[in-house]
Amino acid sequence: MGLLVAREETSHLVRAHPRPAARLFLEAADAPEVTALFSVDTHCGRYDMPRFHAAVALVSAGVLTLTAAPAWAAHQPSATQAPACRTSALSLAWASGGTAKTGGTNTEDQVTAVVSVHNSGSRTCVLRGYPKVTLEMGTETEGVKTETFARQSSHKPRTVTLKPGGTARFTLYFLAGKRSDDIIDPGVAVITPPANTASKQLRWLWGLVQVQEAATHPLNYAGPVVR
Repeated sequence: MGLLVAREETSHLVRAHPRPAARLFLEAADAPEVTALFSVDTHCGRYDMPRFHAAVALVSAGVLTLTAAPAWAAHQPSATQAPACRTSALSLAWASGGTAKTGGTNTEDQVTAVVSVHNSGSRTCVLRGYPKVTLEMGTETEGVKTETFARQSSHKPRTVTLKPGGTARFTLYFLAGKRSDDIIDPGVAVITPPANTASKQLRWLWGLVQVQEAATHPLNYAGPVVR
């Protein structure tokens, strides 16, 4: 049975069922779980029931009518769902599998670089979505030039659960560049994991990158975190 919402006038429950409502709840201990959005006045007092297992007993008795839960209810986090991974608990590194070459390719091709995301903390956590990736060139005194990657919208994110010591990854897609292009020669990639504001830096190894941030269809983008 899917997630249900029970709605009923409390006076009806007491009139129709002289037995305390608590007994009905106990009789339905093995019933599928539903979410109740009401309180009940019984002979034993008033009960506020944020969650119970009485669906089958109450419906069978004709006490309650059941309607589909509102859309937001299906997206409420489970009490057992792991929290989002914090930047401080993650270690980032370049991984194998990309097509980019150390130092650059001196071409104008789109190439890839893979970043591994390692849970170096002591608790299980989850990642879902896209990292924010910004390349930086220059210094604060000389001026900093940046290039922020778009998101790879053709690949939808999924929730990735990382146990302590577990590793996920994401892929960067970017246009390699030549000196004659509108390029950035990054020193670092500043990476903010999904659902975070704190970032970490990786030294940029892959040479010149064409500037795409202002393009209508930018070809520098980051894929979602995957297993």
